[in-house]
Amino acid sequence: MSFQEGAEKVRVSAGPVNYYVNYETTNLYVGNAFSALLNTLVVANDSTTDVVSISFDGVILNGEVYPKESVELNVSDKKSVYIRGKTGGHDVRIWGY
Repeated sequence: MSFQEGAEKVRVSAGPVNYYVNYETTNLYVGNAFSALLNTLVVANDSTTDVVSISFDGVILNGEVYPKESVELNVSDKKSVYIRGKTGGHDVRIWGY
C-alpha cells in the first residue's frame, strides 16, 4: 500500500487472546484462519536459523521475522495470516486479539 492510496483504520485493543497456534513452517505460504477478526497479531519465530515471512493474502510479503525475534502488528480486522519459512520445518507461535 502506498501513501497515495490512503490510510487504513487500525484499532489497538487489549484483552484475552482470541487466537493462538504453535505452528511448524513450510517453505510455502500456508494460511492460518482466526476464530475471530483480529486487530493485534503477534508472530514469534522460535527458530535459530530460519527467516519467517508474513503475508495477509499468500502472495505479497508484508513482513519478515528473523530467528529468535517476534513482531507485534496492529492491523484492521484481519481474518487470517499466511506464514512461510525460508527453509521450513521450524516452529513459529502466532497469537492475537
